[in-house]
Amino acid sequence: MESRSKTRNQSLYEYLEALQLEFIQTELRRKIYSKAKDKKFWEKVLVKKEAKIKDISSRNGLPSIFNNDAIKAQYRSKIFNETGIPNFFYKNDIDKYEFELKDFKYYFSSGSEVKVITDIGKITIGKISKQPKLNDTTISIKFRGEEQEQICSIEYVTRIL
Repeated sequence: MESRSKTRNQSLYEYLEALQLEFIQTELRRKIYSKAKDKKFWEKVLVKKEAKIKDISSRNGLPSIFNNDAIKAQYRSKIFNETGIPNFFYKNDIDKYEFELKDFKYYFSSGSEVKVITDIGKITIGKISKQPKLNDTTISIKFRGEEQEQICSIEYVTRIL
């Protein structure tokens, strides 16, 4: 997880880049946060960021995540790993303090459907059976068609969104 500092000295293009990364992250939060009020909040943020991105992109004839699939894939790859928790970005230490635990908690919330890649590369689908703590390295998964839960390394578990 990485921290980014907000600066007033950003060029318009750097601002557009930051907005697009924030949009992808906000879209993820809207999907994983389970409370209705949180979903509503993140939806409002998405609408504003989308409008700003489209405005800057249109006025300057620049490609964006809304009109170029390669650009969208590039920004998504900065957030999403092949497995494990996504790379959430925080503006500063205050944001990190406020959101890091929530992001982790909601991403790995109990009952969430996940895919797990085993050590031999096999993909297995299951549900999180017990909420892990922030610094846990393992997670309890109940795989489809199995009676007992299994303990898996958290780095090989990816939430199905």
